[in-house]
Amino acid sequence: MDKEWMLRQVRNRYNELARWYKLAAQQKNREGQDCSYGTAKEIRTECLRDMRVLRLIELLLMCCSHDLFINDAEAESGFDKLVNPVRRKKK
Repeated sequence: MDKEWMLRQVRNRYNELARWYKLAAQQKNREGQDCSYGTAKEIRTECLRDMRVLRLIELLLMCCSHDLFINDAEAESGFDKLVNPVRRKKK
């Protein structure tokens, strides 16, 4: 994983979460459909938490040199789970 690719992934995920957060503020779920207040609050909480973590990672990446390359399977797996999480549908 190189720095530029990681920054793109972080920013893409951040933008997706920001869109979901705005929808939840209008009491809509991730698909834009009306939802309950509790569901919207849960979505906002989860999005805000992940957005803060992504912002921290983005700032740390920007402080690293351009030749940063991570070649660690555990780190790559963790990063992938953060920027491409498994989406489960709630019943």
